[in-house]
Amino acid sequence: MSHGFHAEIIKGIPPGRGLGSSGASAAAAAYAVNKLLNLGLAKGELVKLAALGEAAVSGSAHADNVSASLLGGFVIVDFDYDVVRLEPPNIRIVIAVPEIVYEAKTKLARSLLPESVRLKEAVLNVGKASRMAAAVALKDSTLFGRSICDKLVEPFRAKIIPNFWRVKEKALDAGALGCSIAGGGPSVFAVGEDLEEIGNAMSEAFEEAGVKCSTYFTKPSVEGVRVI
Repeated sequence: MSHGFHAEIIKGIPPGRGLGSSGASAAAAAYAVNKLLNLGLAKGELVKLAALGEAAVSGSAHADNVSASLLGGFVIVDFDYDVVRLEPPNIRIVIAVPEIVYEAKTKLARSLLPESVRLKEAVLNVGKASRMAAAVALKDSTLFGRSICDKLVEPFRAKIIPNFWRVKEKALDAGALGCSIAGGGPSVFAVGEDLEEIGNAMSEAFEEAGVKCSTYFTKPSVEGVRVI
């Protein structure tokens, strides 16, 4: 027996800003179909299916955003869709979303990355990522923030974000423990305590470049996808 569906998606995640908008839609669609047809698939099994939805948008079935949307928490996903999930520490996050839009932004963001990287930068990134995972396991939000450091992607994607280095500098000067690009950009996130002050500093830096900016204050979800 075949089935057809008409889905209406209503969400508060602006597309094309590096916030996982397409991943949220793909995760929600996979979860909804599982519920409607009573397939009984576990959330882990839905990760691979939702990743196919990402492929329709970005050209590859990457599972980083869909796995986080489905499971919540801090998620590490392998190329074979093997997922490790940890409960997140009490991390406070501010996201600065500049009002700039790029056509085929995911493809653009990937095209900026080099084919090869220097060993020194690769070692640094692996070390920082390991510290970040340890920070989550230890429920240490300070260590988590200070482990935000990217030498492989950030320097290249920063080119399409107006005044990025100034935005990051002002966030850190305002007390952020760490700051980097959200997804493929152009949004920028920071971790810290005084989120309002940090967010204002980031907005001011974007405005210096003539770019309007909205700020959002958030924290990791522990629930993931659910019926409301």
